[in-house]
Amino acid sequence: MVGQDHQAFKPNYRCAYPTDGDTDIRSNSGCGAQILDGKIVPDTAPCASLGITTGQQWIDKYGAIPGSICGFALNPANGSDRRGMEAMIQADAAILKIGSPVLMPWNEVVMRPWPSYAPARIPLMAFFFVPYKQEARSAAHEARPGAREKASTPGTQHERGPARHYPLSFTQQQQKRYYDLTKIFVPLIEISEASPNAVFTYQDSDQAAGIPGIVTTMPQ
Repeated sequence: MVGQDHQAFKPNYRCAYPTDGDTDIRSNSGCGAQILDGKIVPDTAPCASLGITTGQQWIDKYGAIPGSICGFALNPANGSDRRGMEAMIQADAAILKIGSPVLMPWNEVVMRPWPSYAPARIPLMAFFFVPYKQEARSAAHEARPGAREKASTPGTQHERGPARHYPLSFTQQQQKRYYDLTKIFVPLIEISEASPNAVFTYQDSDQAAGIPGIVTTMPQ
């Protein structure tokens, strides 16, 4: 069944990064420059302020194995939402085409917080997990334990800490917790790999235990 009594929140996106944006150490709630040891990391301010407005300009600036990067603003008021998202997708596609291994290759989009605490109104479509394959990690990009990114001169590549890989059980816990809060079922989907050839698979056996067979699926 589809939930009819909950009006879904409308997402309000703010900025986007072709790879992991290290948004936890950025100003402006994840959309400003990176701040390390109280200092601004060079060339990490919003892309437009650096004269970068296309995916190719982003690649020309940071290369196919980016370290500290800029993000594209997504502001519907001035049309940068469409341009910024297109540029982010272009840069992401260029990295994939070149085939350079990136430790944290996922793109990242930052949005405004929901206007109120109402989990049932969040337009959550699915939980995802990617099976962790140890052999898929590049030895050339294996970070030393405890390594952290440090600010340096413009254009310098930085080491990052090890990427996180969550097991299926972790995702099941999130799915079950959301169901317990809202009584809305959000499916758990397996993504076979982080590549253009990824296969998305739903299996009953992957879903968390304790969720009924007949459920409400999403707010309208």
